[in-house]
Amino acid sequence: MVKVLCVLTSHEKGFYLPEIAHPFFRFKKAGFDIKLCSINGGHPTLTPASIDLTDEENKAFYENKAIKSLTEDTLPLSSFSASDFDMVFFVGGFGTMWDFPNSSVSFIY
Repeated sequence: MVKVLCVLTSHEKGFYLPEIAHPFFRFKKAGFDIKLCSINGGHPTLTPASIDLTDEENKAFYENKAIKSLTEDTLPLSSFSASDFDMVFFVGGFGTMWDFPNSSVSFIY
């Protein structure tokens, strides 16, 4: 089974819902084992303007408590080893401009 680690921003500007929802469902459909984390761990900010519930995948991700909870109490990226995954996917959003390039941990991935 393909193992993928999805990395969310920990910056207050946040991540974009479609930037995780769309890949998440593609990865699930492909049978991937998906883990989510964030740069610092904890509860990453979801950018409110990105919550477009007219988009079916956004709605399915956002309204499914089990799936949405994966973004609400994340472990820090430093808790994982890139060698344990086949792919590391950095989720988009405005916050990524600040903590992805400035994180010493993200450079090892």
